[in-house]
Amino acid sequence: MIIKAKVHGHVVSLVPEKQDRFEVTLEEPVTVRAFIRDHIGVNPMVFGAVVVNGTTRRLDHVLDQDSELLLLSPIAGG
Repeated sequence: MIIKAKVHGHVVSLVPEKQDRFEVTLEEPVTVRAFIRDHIGVNPMVFGAVVVNGTTRRLDHVLDQDSELLLLSPIAGG
């Protein structure tokens, strides 16, 4: 299964090599939490929201075949 992810916002600075796009081939399903931790290389808690195939999901959501993730920075300002 192929999982695509895009990191959006200031959290890109926390990703190794400041990479903002990922495409990973996996043999078995994983949770959003495990995907972020193991394949993006950051603590999943740094993201303000996770959108999978257009729907906001929790970190324990299991990714399906050909899932597309949008990983968003938390809202900040003042």
